[in-house]
Amino acid sequence: MSSGSSAVGESVKMVETTPVMIEDVPAIRLEGVAKQFGQVEALRACDLSVPKGCFLSLLGPSGCGKTTMLRLIAGFESQDRGTIRVHGETVDGLPPNKRNVNTVFQGYALFPHRTVAQNIAFPLEIKKVGKAERRERVGEMLALVHLEGLEERKASQLSGGQAQRVALARALVGRPEVLLLDEPLAALDLKLRKAMQLELRRIQQELGTTFIFVTHDQSEALTMSDQIVLMNGGEIVQQGAPADLYDRPQTVFASQFIGEANLLEGRVAGRQGSDLLVRVGPLEIAGPDSEGFSVGDEAVLSVRPEKILAGHNGSLDGLPNRLTGVVREQIFLGHLIRFIVEVAPGTNLVVEQSAAHGEAWAVGATIELGWAQDAVTVLSGIR
Repeated sequence: MSSGSSAVGESVKMVETTPVMIEDVPAIRLEGVAKQFGQVEALRACDLSVPKGCFLSLLGPSGCGKTTMLRLIAGFESQDRGTIRVHGETVDGLPPNKRNVNTVFQGYALFPHRTVAQNIAFPLEIKKVGKAERRERVGEMLALVHLEGLEERKASQLSGGQAQRVALARALVGRPEVLLLDEPLAALDLKLRKAMQLELRRIQQELGTTFIFVTHDQSEALTMSDQIVLMNGGEIVQQGAPADLYDRPQTVFASQFIGEANLLEGRVAGRQGSDLLVRVGPLEIAGPDSEGFSVGDEAVLSVRPEKILAGHNGSLDGLPNRLTGVVREQIFLGHLIRFIVEVAPGTNLVVEQSAAHGEAWAVGATIELGWAQDAVTVLSGIR
């Protein structure tokens, strides 16, 4: 945040400090924030930094604390401990209307007998913005959410996707510094939800507003986000770019919740150069050491199904890990074919190949599996 140097003379101490640039101040900062409801710890001393202009998703299973965190930022609940800052300003104790954040909920809460334009303009009416400016800003929002020509339609006559866009426009018309979105797409059908994911991302990039989006859908978070905050049990498990969480999960929970993973439990048996050798039943598998394991430590190997190559015996020479297995099941998924391959008694691996370019291995076929060094993540046995 700031840096300095000092020079000490006989009687004078001079300190130079570099002023904090506004770009360095996070849009949202949580420091040791905790919240308890009765005997339930909803949040446990959470630290969070949301960069300005970021699309950040709070991701996790039901009851993990993500909606509680959003409500604390919005001011609908008060934390028991810790501090919340919006663009560097402490907002502890401030009501929602004093925080310069706005919220879009799963239920859009539109006024059914008001028109689209009247619904969007409502926050400006509350702030007593003049009619001319209201018309101009409502027009800007209609263009932003692609609802031009529908300004006189009643809210009760809108489709689900249109209602979602109106709710979004109403939340943005007041030009909040931060927009909070609590699973606003959950009520939409799959096709419309996927279309609205792209629309939300487009709108966020066009405005440059900080979006904090709550979801339990990992594919939704991967599609939309600059950063993902993965939560479980009231705690932040991992924060980072989608690719980082997918390719470099730090826990077994993270590897399971984001995408699919083959998890092989074993113990560290030794080393092969800089790699660990992990014994899984009768198998010995190499993987990079990112946590400083010792021989005898429990370890879990995580390998994504699409990163496992399949071929005839001898065709995968050169890969650090090669196993022979028998195809036990073949599942056609349209663009993918999924194989269940038994590599040892009671140990199966899931393998995914392109339906267009992969080979359709028959059930009962003996094949070779292999993967590159960076395809496996070695995790602590603690889940």
